[in-house]
Amino acid sequence: MHISYVIPHNDEEKLREYTQFISRECRIRSIPMNGRLDDWRTALQECVALEKALSHLEMVKKWHESGLVTIPLVVVIEILIPCILHCENRVGEKFITMLLRRQLDQYTGPKMDFIDSMDRMFQTKVLGTMTSPSHWRLKHSKDSEGQI
Repeated sequence: MHISYVIPHNDEEKLREYTQFISRECRIRSIPMNGRLDDWRTALQECVALEKALSHLEMVKKWHESGLVTIPLVVVIEILIPCILHCENRVGEKFITMLLRRQLDQYTGPKMDFIDSMDRMFQTKVLGTMTSPSHWRLKHSKDSEGQI
């Protein structure tokens, strides 16, 4: 699970698991669990961002104390690689989404059937498995008349 995990609609089991995950992470960090689950998530995201910033500051302090005046290239790469991988994943996801939206526009049957079929296929065959499905969903919206 990830802090930004999107709970599938009407999945009480995933909601329970996610709530336990967030509450455990909040307790580890002594974050007060006031309000709703979204409030806990926001507080946890802020705390994790602060932890990362403090970690970088500690690293810079150690470099300064050791007399290092430039950032070692290996550290720059370590900082950038997750960002590069995240960007690559998002670009790939955007590419898939745009192709499927084009197909959705041309699909003549019930649009929700197409969306559900693609969601299941990508969750269990492309980006995950039956035992460990991904959480990917084809994003869509409805017009004022409820049509996709």
